[in-house]
Amino acid sequence: MIPMHYRKGKGAFVNKPFINWRKLQEKAKRHEQMKYHRDAMIATASFLNQSVENPAQNVNNRLDDEKRKNIIRNSHIVK
Repeated sequence: MIPMHYRKGKGAFVNKPFINWRKLQEKAKRHEQMKYHRDAMIATASFLNQSVENPAQNVNNRLDDEKRKNIIRNSHIVK
């Protein structure tokens, strides 16, 4: 989610719904060229790379893996 202070001054596609369908191509092209859009695309690609395409690097999966290893390592204590 984009922080509110970063969204200030941004219009359609960020803060409010797009309704001017006659100008879609013009507005979309302008939006695609904005730095904040390019930054969002890079952040999205990074997120997908780390969490979807490479689930072993996902924080939750790594924590679960460490927990599983600890259970196996310490199971002899319980027996």
